[in-house]
Amino acid sequence: MVFYGVGMMCVGTFFYMWRNQRTRTEKNSALLLALFAFGAGINQRNRYPFEAAIVQFLEKTEIFLLLIAPYVLGLSSIGLIVHAFNRLRKRPESRKYRVVAASGILMLGILMLVLINRLWLNSSLIFSLETMLDYVFLYLLITFIIFLFMVLSSRVISPSFNKSWVIILGTGLAPDGGVSLMLKYRLDRAIQYQNNQIMQGYEPATLVVSGGKSPDDAVSEAEVMQAYLLEKGVTADKIIVEDQSINTHQNFLYSQRLLKSQEKILFVTSSYHVLRGGVYASQLGIEAEGIGAKTPIFYLPYALLREYLALFLIYRHIHALTLSIYLISAYLYNK
Repeated sequence: MVFYGVGMMCVGTFFYMWRNQRTRTEKNSALLLALFAFGAGINQRNRYPFEAAIVQFLEKTEIFLLLIAPYVLGLSSIGLIVHAFNRLRKRPESRKYRVVAASGILMLGILMLVLINRLWLNSSLIFSLETMLDYVFLYLLITFIIFLFMVLSSRVISPSFNKSWVIILGTGLAPDGGVSLMLKYRLDRAIQYQNNQIMQGYEPATLVVSGGKSPDDAVSEAEVMQAYLLEKGVTADKIIVEDQSINTHQNFLYSQRLLKSQEKILFVTSSYHVLRGGVYASQLGIEAEGIGAKTPIFYLPYALLREYLALFLIYRHIHALTLSIYLISAYLYNK
């Protein structure tokens, strides 16, 4: 049953990407995952000798995941609450983080009720609620794995070399006001792309460095990025400075206004951030490919979880519909 649920989610993802003209790699990834999931579901029903062993292993894995689901969800809820309140200290007007905090508190309250029911109440109604929470956990796990697969695909995408503009998204400076490690990786990725263009006989693209000034910094992020590129040999006429933006949406919005044309655009960001960058670009009507730079290993777990949550909130209506279908299917299957 779980395989068919995964298949439905992947088919929904595929059609959504098709409608929003996402990259071929992303659409193909969703379609291949859907075919794999439906194939695995058919094998589970037929239970041939070889597939039966695989199915048995997957069933045991599913049982294990369902057993640990309340505890993982509980820890995740605490993490969401702490992260949301830390963000709200800096941005008290943020509606997104208020929703995150409220969701975390609600989930934690439900999980406390589930644990109390296990110990004392023994209510069949709450046990049914616990079963639904287990399937919510499986849904989150499955969608997170799909997200990881798509992040990985962004690291191996080879964009065409005919781009005229490369927008480099800022990500914050180092404590000393210099280029941070993650920002360095993005800048180096843009330089590598420009060098590859020259090797292939193309005119090198103009690099747009995008990033404003925070209250704690003496200069804007874009100015620091520009200095780094000049030091690495990029000529000044191939650099445009956008120093007003404070987030990804503004990176694209303000950079777009500086471009002489709205065609042949590429953006460079960290690999985990390519998907969301593409969403913001699409919302502004910018047709741009994205390529991912590597991420410092110590920052990667936090970055992936934060990015998954951000994308989940962006597509919350789709997730609500898909999760509802998944839960109804699970309920009918177990009835």
